[in-house]
Amino acid sequence: MPPIPSSPGNDEIASTRSLWNLTNPLDPTTPAQPALPEPPIPELPSPRGRQLPTRPRHEERSPTPVSPAINIGQDLQAIIYSLPDFPETAFKKERPGNAGNLTNLDREWKIHLVVEAAWEGYTWAPQGGGFPPPGTSASHQKKVLLNVRVPMLVKYYSANGARQTLWRYGYPAGDSDPTSVVEMERIEPLSREERERFARQVYEGDVVEEVLSYGPNEHCLVRPYLGKHSGGFGLLGREASMRNLPVYLDDLEKLGEDVEYIAREMGRAFGVMHWGAGVDGDDVEFVLGTSVLQLHGCYPPHRGPIRNFRTTGLWLLGFRQCKTVDLHKPADVVYQAFSSAMVTGNNQLFIPSVGDGPLWNNFSHGYTQAAEKVIYERRLGERFSAKAFLEFYKEYAWDIRG
Repeated sequence: MPPIPSSPGNDEIASTRSLWNLTNPLDPTTPAQPALPEPPIPELPSPRGRQLPTRPRHEERSPTPVSPAINIGQDLQAIIYSLPDFPETAFKKERPGNAGNLTNLDREWKIHLVVEAAWEGYTWAPQGGGFPPPGTSASHQKKVLLNVRVPMLVKYYSANGARQTLWRYGYPAGDSDPTSVVEMERIEPLSREERERFARQVYEGDVVEEVLSYGPNEHCLVRPYLGKHSGGFGLLGREASMRNLPVYLDDLEKLGEDVEYIAREMGRAFGVMHWGAGVDGDDVEFVLGTSVLQLHGCYPPHRGPIRNFRTTGLWLLGFRQCKTVDLHKPADVVYQAFSSAMVTGNNQLFIPSVGDGPLWNNFSHGYTQAAEKVIYERRLGERFSAKAFLEFYKEYAWDIRG
């Protein structure tokens, strides 16, 4: 499996730009490869070849910030900020005291690196979605069509480095402790229309308008919970958060969301995460958010703000509790590690229940499709099988979840 970098230094990452060395074992011209290649971690190539805009250096910016950092999300580990000089990225600032925990930001950065490398090495997604058109390159044909995106990592700032660059003119209000920061591709919020659609389904009466008018709720992402039909929502009233709004299966179906498609894409994501990255996916998050739609050769030529064109999609993030799994170990040990992570934390909410026939079938189909392709590419087929793992998981999940 891909090694975890020994440190989050950006110089080390920049020195290893090459991507995974994927080869076709059926091609007689391909040199023999070890059963478990140990590729270097790349410099963080942008997802699907999409490049973030070139930005001026910190020293070249105005000495006076245009506006303060904006809190756009938070959890027990960190607070997420947007900065006016960085419209395409978000900044995850570690909470004071978290550096000594197992879920610290340094460790999550390293796991995220491994997952992103697997996404770049084993998956592809065409600009408009869909399947490879005629004439698609052989390298794409060998990869997994995957429409779940992982935010691109941009830079790791030590506590001291963040103080000298990001916060050189003052820390965000109320968060003045110097801590580590990770800069990554920003997941844009859902549109006002989408926020209203979800809010009216989840909340009732006057609460809807209060929630929609509450400023922080503009930064809205939705968690599609396919593993549970309904659930509670904690705070009600204007401060009810829509930042990571849980929307359960019954409400998703009432809204007409394509839950079978979401289940299939979640399955593919787990398949690549398990067998491409060797990461168990413990307590990861899937969210519905938007990204800027890249317009190429549109007619008539677009002359307005490019950021007005967005596309909604599924994102995978939150690797703070993930662990790497040694794929050299026996199959039952590996299957146990992956299964135990899939039935804990948020995973039991995202992953369809094994007793939910059509939805589970779509998840398992997506998982098998992706996992078998990666297992084949990595020459793991003599010891592992996606179908065998899913049978193991089904029995395990029945025992744990019922």
